[in-house]
Amino acid sequence: VIMDGNGRWAKKIGKERFFGHNSGVSSVRDTIEASIDIGVKNLTLYVFSMENWKRPEAEVKALMHLLFNSIDSELEKNRIKKTFKSLKNYSNVIFSIDTRKANVADYALNKGATIFNDVSSLEFDPESINVAKKHKCFVCLMHNSGNGIDLHKKLSGKNFMLDIYDYLFHRINFLLSCGIPKSKIIIDPGIGFGKSLCQNLQIISNISLFHSLGCPI
Repeated sequence: VIMDGNGRWAKKIGKERFFGHNSGVSSVRDTIEASIDIGVKNLTLYVFSMENWKRPEAEVKALMHLLFNSIDSELEKNRIKKTFKSLKNYSNVIFSIDTRKANVADYALNKGATIFNDVSSLEFDPESINVAKKHKCFVCLMHNSGNGIDLHKKLSGKNFMLDIYDYLFHRINFLLSCGIPKSKIIIDPGIGFGKSLCQNLQIISNISLFHSLGCPI
């Protein structure tokens, strides 16, 4: 469930439902309630704007542009401030913050988030590792092989499964060397990030390869 503080949107794809909210606290509460009703246990506060998407092609381009082009950290924090007013009412729900910026993660973790979800695996901001240590939070490490709007043109090679494995292996070891216990590390092979449709399906079909890394996927 992606909740964007800048616009309201909702989409249903197959059996999966995605909810969004506007800036009103009541709509945030409605979003959380609707998510709980369908069995959602983890909600991610997503700081990138997703308003005014008209079709799949525009959605992909907009996401890639927003995801890898710097957004001011104060703007990111402003997009989630009102959302956090409702989090205290849902102590049984796990909330994660999806950002590459250390100060945004620090703000969200102080307000009740318990997972630092970073698509750069804590490589974008050198202070991110210190934030993770400070809060003793869960950290989600994601494989990502490209940057910017041309992300999908930068596909991994023929041994891409092993490339993903090696990348996550090294990022896990980096966190361990910094004092983050393995019990706090989550891994994400990065489906859709720098992979073709065929590669994405191969990752899903062979997801057990990553079990040997010893972290939840």
